[in-house]
Amino acid sequence: MTVSGGAVSPRHALSSSPGDGDKLVSGVAGTAAAVPGAVVPAAGTSAVSGAAAGACAAPGAGAPGTCGLVSPFRELPPGAASFLFWTAMGVGKDSYMFQNFGVYPFDRLNDTERIIVLTEVAEAMSGYKLDLKCNILNESALYAVFALMKARIKKELDDSSKAENGVEPSYLWRKRVLEAYEQVYNTNSSLAGLSVECCKRCVWNTVVNLLARSLFGDSFWEKKKLFLSPNAAERASLTKAFRLSPSYFICR
Repeated sequence: MTVSGGAVSPRHALSSSPGDGDKLVSGVAGTAAAVPGAVVPAAGTSAVSGAAAGACAAPGAGAPGTCGLVSPFRELPPGAASFLFWTAMGVGKDSYMFQNFGVYPFDRLNDTERIIVLTEVAEAMSGYKLDLKCNILNESALYAVFALMKARIKKELDDSSKAENGVEPSYLWRKRVLEAYEQVYNTNSSLAGLSVECCKRCVWNTVVNLLARSLFGDSFWEKKKLFLSPNAAERASLTKAFRLSPSYFICR
Protein backbone atom coordinates (compact mmCIF):
# COMPACT_ATOMS: atom_id res chain seq x y z
CA MET A 1 0.00 0.00 0.00
CA THR A 2 1.20 3.49 -0.70
CA VAL A 3 0.02 6.62 0.99
CA SER A 4 0.98 9.91 -0.58
CA GLY A 5 2.94 12.55 1.28
CA GLY A 6 6.30 13.47 2.73
CA ALA A 7 8.07 12.85 6.01
CA VAL A 8 6.09 13.71 9.10
CA SER A 9 7.15 15.59 12.18
CA PRO A 10 7.06 13.63 15.46
CA ARG A 11 4.51 16.09 16.83
CA HIS A 12 1.94 14.84 14.34
CA ALA A 13 1.93 11.52 16.17
CA LEU A 14 0.78 13.09 19.42
CA SER A 15 -2.93 13.36 18.68
CA SER A 16 -5.57 10.68 18.21
CA SER A 17 -7.94 13.01 16.36
CA PRO A 18 -8.99 12.13 12.80
CA GLY A 19 -7.26 15.19 11.41
CA ASP A 20 -3.88 14.52 12.95
CA GLY A 21 -4.30 10.81 12.35
CA ASP A 22 -4.62 11.51 8.65
CA LYS A 23 -1.49 13.68 8.83
CA LEU A 24 0.35 10.70 10.25
CA VAL A 25 -1.01 8.47 7.48
CA SER A 26 -0.08 10.89 4.74
CA GLY A 27 3.36 11.56 6.12
CA VAL A 28 4.91 8.20 6.74
CA ALA A 29 4.96 6.75 3.26
CA GLY A 30 6.64 9.51 1.33
CA THR A 31 9.87 7.55 1.48
CA ALA A 32 8.29 4.10 1.16
CA ALA A 33 8.26 1.98 -1.96
CA ALA A 34 4.95 0.67 -3.25
CA VAL A 35 3.87 -2.81 -2.23
CA PRO A 36 3.36 -4.99 -5.31
CA GLY A 37 -0.33 -5.17 -6.10
CA ALA A 38 -1.29 -2.49 -3.61
CA VAL A 39 -4.01 0.01 -4.31
CA VAL A 40 -2.53 3.42 -5.10
CA PRO A 41 -5.04 6.25 -4.77
CA ALA A 42 -5.49 8.84 -7.45
CA ALA A 43 -4.42 12.38 -6.70
CA GLY A 44 -6.58 13.99 -4.05
CA THR A 45 -7.96 10.72 -2.73
CA SER A 46 -7.01 8.43 0.13
CA ALA A 47 -5.81 4.84 0.10
CA VAL A 48 -8.33 2.49 1.67
CA SER A 49 -6.99 -1.00 1.35
CA GLY A 50 -4.18 -1.31 3.92
CA ALA A 51 -2.35 -4.48 4.77
CA ALA A 52 -4.25 -6.71 2.38
CA ALA A 53 -3.40 -5.47 -1.07
CA GLY A 54 -6.26 -5.57 -3.54
CA ALA A 55 -9.03 -5.35 -0.98
CA CYS A 56 -12.29 -7.04 -1.84
CA ALA A 57 -15.34 -4.85 -2.01
CA ALA A 58 -18.55 -5.59 -0.24
CA PRO A 59 -21.39 -6.96 -2.37
CA GLY A 60 -22.98 -4.06 -4.16
CA ALA A 61 -20.08 -1.78 -3.33
CA GLY A 62 -20.24 1.64 -4.87
CA ALA A 63 -18.44 4.94 -4.74
CA PRO A 64 -17.80 6.65 -1.39
CA GLY A 65 -20.93 8.48 -0.29
CA THR A 66 -23.23 5.57 -1.08
CA CYS A 67 -24.23 2.59 1.01
CA GLY A 68 -21.64 0.47 -0.83
CA LEU A 69 -18.39 0.58 1.14
CA VAL A 70 -15.18 -1.40 1.19
CA SER A 71 -15.56 -4.55 3.26
CA PRO A 72 -13.09 -4.72 6.17
CA PHE A 73 -13.43 -8.49 6.26
CA ARG A 74 -10.64 -9.90 4.15
CA GLU A 75 -7.76 -12.28 4.68
CA LEU A 76 -4.83 -10.72 6.50
CA PRO A 77 -1.42 -11.14 4.90
CA PRO A 78 1.16 -13.18 6.80
CA GLY A 79 3.56 -11.25 8.96
CA ALA A 80 3.46 -8.69 11.74
CA ALA A 81 -0.06 -7.39 11.07
CA SER A 82 -1.57 -10.86 11.14
CA PHE A 83 0.40 -11.84 14.24
CA LEU A 84 -0.74 -8.70 16.07
CA PHE A 85 -4.38 -9.36 15.20
CA TRP A 86 -4.39 -12.94 16.48
CA THR A 87 -2.42 -12.24 19.65
CA ALA A 88 -4.64 -9.25 20.43
CA MET A 89 -7.75 -11.38 20.12
CA GLY A 90 -6.14 -13.67 22.68
CA VAL A 91 -8.51 -16.58 22.03
CA GLY A 92 -9.99 -15.96 25.48
CA LYS A 93 -6.85 -17.07 27.32
CA ASP A 94 -6.60 -13.87 29.35
CA SER A 95 -10.35 -13.05 29.33
CA TYR A 96 -9.67 -9.64 27.77
CA MET A 97 -12.37 -10.22 25.16
CA PHE A 98 -14.97 -10.46 27.91
CA GLN A 99 -14.30 -6.99 29.27
CA ASN A 100 -16.21 -3.90 28.23
CA PHE A 101 -14.41 -1.31 26.13
CA GLY A 102 -17.22 1.07 25.25
CA VAL A 103 -17.63 -0.58 21.83
CA TYR A 104 -21.24 -1.00 20.76
CA PRO A 105 -23.19 -3.11 20.12
CA PHE A 106 -20.37 -5.59 20.80
CA ASP A 107 -20.31 -4.70 24.52
CA ARG A 108 -23.98 -5.71 24.82
CA LEU A 109 -23.16 -9.34 24.02
CA ASN A 110 -22.75 -11.97 26.70
CA ASP A 111 -19.61 -14.12 26.80
CA THR A 112 -21.01 -16.91 24.62
CA GLU A 113 -22.30 -14.46 22.02
CA ARG A 114 -18.94 -12.71 21.91
CA ILE A 115 -17.16 -15.97 21.21
CA ILE A 116 -19.58 -16.78 18.38
CA VAL A 117 -19.29 -13.36 16.72
CA LEU A 118 -15.51 -13.12 17.15
CA THR A 119 -15.14 -16.63 15.74
CA GLU A 120 -16.98 -15.57 12.59
CA VAL A 121 -14.82 -12.45 12.34
CA ALA A 122 -11.69 -14.57 12.81
CA GLU A 123 -12.82 -16.93 10.04
CA ALA A 124 -13.35 -13.96 7.72
CA MET A 125 -9.91 -12.51 8.52
CA SER A 126 -8.40 -15.96 7.90
CA GLY A 127 -10.01 -16.31 4.49
CA TYR A 128 -12.20 -19.23 5.55
CA LYS A 129 -15.45 -17.26 5.56
CA LEU A 130 -15.94 -15.15 2.46
CA ASP A 131 -19.52 -13.97 2.97
CA LEU A 132 -19.51 -12.36 6.40
CA LYS A 133 -22.10 -9.58 6.41
CA CYS A 134 -20.95 -6.01 6.82
CA ASN A 135 -23.31 -4.97 9.59
CA ILE A 136 -22.80 -2.92 12.72
CA LEU A 137 -22.46 -5.97 15.00
CA ASN A 138 -19.78 -7.74 12.98
CA GLU A 139 -17.87 -4.55 12.29
CA SER A 140 -18.04 -3.45 15.93
CA ALA A 141 -16.59 -6.86 16.85
CA LEU A 142 -13.71 -6.23 14.45
CA TYR A 143 -13.21 -2.77 15.93
CA ALA A 144 -13.21 -4.38 19.40
CA VAL A 145 -10.06 -6.31 18.44
CA PHE A 146 -8.30 -2.97 18.00
CA ALA A 147 -9.73 -1.87 21.34
CA LEU A 148 -8.08 -4.97 22.79
CA MET A 149 -4.76 -3.78 21.38
CA LYS A 150 -5.22 -0.40 23.05
CA ALA A 151 -6.11 -2.07 26.35
CA ARG A 152 -2.99 -4.20 26.29
CA ILE A 153 -0.79 -1.21 25.51
CA LYS A 154 -2.43 0.74 28.34
CA LYS A 155 -1.64 -2.08 30.77
CA GLU A 156 1.93 -2.23 29.47
CA LEU A 157 2.35 1.52 29.97
CA ASP A 158 0.79 1.39 33.45
CA ASP A 159 3.04 -1.50 34.47
CA SER A 160 6.09 0.31 33.11
CA SER A 161 5.29 3.44 35.10
CA LYS A 162 5.02 1.36 38.28
CA ALA A 163 8.18 -0.65 37.63
CA GLU A 164 10.81 -0.39 40.33
CA ASN A 165 14.27 0.95 39.62
CA GLY A 166 16.40 -1.61 37.85
CA VAL A 167 13.39 -3.48 36.44
CA GLU A 168 13.36 -3.49 32.65
CA PRO A 169 9.97 -2.27 31.33
CA SER A 170 8.12 -4.37 28.79
CA TYR A 171 7.81 -3.12 25.22
CA LEU A 172 6.10 -6.25 23.90
CA TRP A 173 2.82 -4.76 22.68
CA ARG A 174 4.31 -1.50 21.52
CA LYS A 175 6.83 -3.47 19.49
CA ARG A 176 4.10 -5.63 17.94
CA VAL A 177 2.02 -2.58 17.01
CA LEU A 178 4.98 -0.77 15.44
CA GLU A 179 5.98 -3.84 13.43
CA ALA A 180 2.41 -4.17 12.12
CA TYR A 181 2.31 -0.45 11.34
CA GLU A 182 5.53 -0.71 9.34
CA GLN A 183 4.18 -3.67 7.37
CA VAL A 184 0.78 -2.09 6.66
CA TYR A 185 2.16 1.27 5.55
CA ASN A 186 5.43 -0.06 4.11
CA THR A 187 7.54 2.44 6.01
CA ASN A 188 9.95 2.90 8.88
CA SER A 189 8.14 4.00 12.04
CA SER A 190 11.03 6.28 12.98
CA LEU A 191 10.09 8.47 10.01
CA ALA A 192 6.90 9.33 11.90
CA GLY A 193 8.80 9.94 15.11
CA LEU A 194 7.59 6.66 16.61
CA SER A 195 9.56 4.54 19.04
CA VAL A 196 8.75 1.65 21.37
CA GLU A 197 9.98 3.86 24.21
CA CYS A 198 7.12 6.32 23.68
CA CYS A 199 4.92 6.43 26.79
CA LYS A 200 2.04 8.57 25.47
CA ARG A 201 -1.21 6.65 25.16
CA CYS A 202 -2.62 9.15 22.65
CA VAL A 203 0.22 8.27 20.28
CA TRP A 204 -0.44 4.53 20.52
CA ASN A 205 -4.19 5.03 20.19
CA THR A 206 -3.54 6.94 16.96
CA VAL A 207 -1.28 4.21 15.58
CA VAL A 208 -3.86 1.52 16.38
CA ASN A 209 -6.58 3.66 14.80
CA LEU A 210 -4.48 3.89 11.65
CA LEU A 211 -4.16 0.10 11.57
CA ALA A 212 -7.95 -0.16 11.85
CA ARG A 213 -8.37 2.45 9.13
CA SER A 214 -6.32 0.31 6.77
CA LEU A 215 -9.14 -2.26 6.92
CA PHE A 216 -12.22 -0.05 7.17
CA GLY A 217 -11.04 2.49 4.62
CA ASP A 218 -12.14 6.11 4.48
CA SER A 219 -15.34 5.35 6.38
CA PHE A 220 -13.35 4.42 9.50
CA TRP A 221 -13.54 7.75 11.30
CA GLU A 222 -17.32 7.97 10.96
CA LYS A 223 -17.90 4.30 11.77
CA LYS A 224 -15.74 4.75 14.84
CA LYS A 225 -18.35 7.23 16.09
CA LEU A 226 -21.02 4.57 15.63
CA PHE A 227 -19.09 1.95 17.55
CA LEU A 228 -18.44 4.32 20.46
CA SER A 229 -22.07 5.41 20.78
CA PRO A 230 -24.13 3.49 23.36
CA ASN A 231 -27.32 5.08 22.02
CA ALA A 232 -28.75 2.82 19.33
CA ALA A 233 -31.27 5.45 18.28
CA GLU A 234 -28.63 8.02 17.37
CA ARG A 235 -26.15 5.78 15.56
CA ALA A 236 -27.79 6.06 12.15
CA SER A 237 -27.47 9.86 12.32
CA LEU A 238 -23.74 9.82 13.06
CA THR A 239 -22.59 9.06 9.53
CA LYS A 240 -22.53 12.14 7.31
CA ALA A 241 -20.22 11.39 4.39
CA PHE A 242 -21.30 7.77 3.95
CA ARG A 243 -24.89 6.62 3.59
CA LEU A 244 -25.41 3.26 5.23
CA SER A 245 -28.16 0.91 4.16
CA PRO A 246 -30.85 0.29 6.81
CA SER A 247 -29.83 -3.38 6.64
CA TYR A 248 -26.44 -2.39 8.12
CA PHE A 249 -28.18 -1.94 11.47
CA ILE A 250 -29.97 -5.31 11.31
CA CYS A 251 -27.64 -7.81 12.93
CA ARG A 252 -29.25 -11.19 13.56
